Amino acid sequence: MRGCFEVTRANSIDTFLDKGKQYSHDFYSIPDFLSSMDQALTATCEILKSTKQSDSSIRDIKRYILKNLENDISRTAIAAEFHLNPDYLSTLYKTKTGMTISEYITRERLKLAKKLLLSTDYPISEVSTRCGFQNISYFSKTFRKYELKTPLEYRQLHSTEIYSNSTK
Repeated sequence: MRGCFEVTRANSIDTFLDKGKQYSHDFYSIPDFLSSMDQALTATCEILKSTKQSDSSIRDIKRYILKNLENDISRTAIAAEFHLNPDYLSTLYKTKTGMTISEYITRERLKLAKKLLLSTDYPISEVSTRCGFQNISYFSKTFRKYELKTPLEYRQLHSTEIYSNSTK
């Protein structure tokens, strides 16, 4: 039975192999079997190649985000930068990383904010701006949500810890 392994794009190798088991009883000759195996191997190679490319794309997207944290970066802007549909980008990113793009951006912005709070004496408003938050109240609210304290409380608590550890 020719074409029993036609795959436009298998979701995973397991799904593809399950499909192969389902059709294994349909082989009437060795040429049919060999043809189907050739199609199976070709499709498997395409899946593996696609997976490798998407992993590389995710690394590139993360690099782009990290370089542009201080800017107003959106899913649409990232998708345009990488010539992808915004919905496809979101699905791909969530599938590969387990988090949304906006969640990743927020976490990285907060990492940068914590670093700036402890390594500089910038006012909180300056830290907020340098981390890409357009609004200081949103920055403070988001910071408190993730860190369970305000940016000022975080700075005071950790600055004290750094000072007391350096005097020991």
